[in-house]
Amino acid sequence: MPALAHHTKTELLEQIVGLDRPGLLPGGKPQDEHGRWAKRAQIYCSTVLLQGGVIPDKFRKRNIDCCIRLDPTGLFDAGYQIFVSDAGVALIGRDVPVEFIQNITLIRHHDSPSTQNPLQLH
Repeated sequence: MPALAHHTKTELLEQIVGLDRPGLLPGGKPQDEHGRWAKRAQIYCSTVLLQGGVIPDKFRKRNIDCCIRLDPTGLFDAGYQIFVSDAGVALIGRDVPVEFIQNITLIRHHDSPSTQNPLQLH
């Protein structure tokens, strides 16, 4: 797998990569007392990186303005199972600690809240 990228909002970055933070969590929240993830049971990732500043794979969640690139080789070596859906979206069924984050790219949107035409900041 050449790329693995999770698209999110910059306002959530401190919760993901701040001091003593857990990294990426399925559904964005810790497991409940029964060991279940709050909203989703997987972390959704693209297998294609930003191209021309456009978020790939029709990720349409509103106000997405950053891309967290993960280390697919490191995840596989650590025993992570990554499933790819028929739509080409990679699904990771457990938390991804900060050490598997390679970099974070900030994205600036045009005057529209749409994620169809964001620009990568340099």
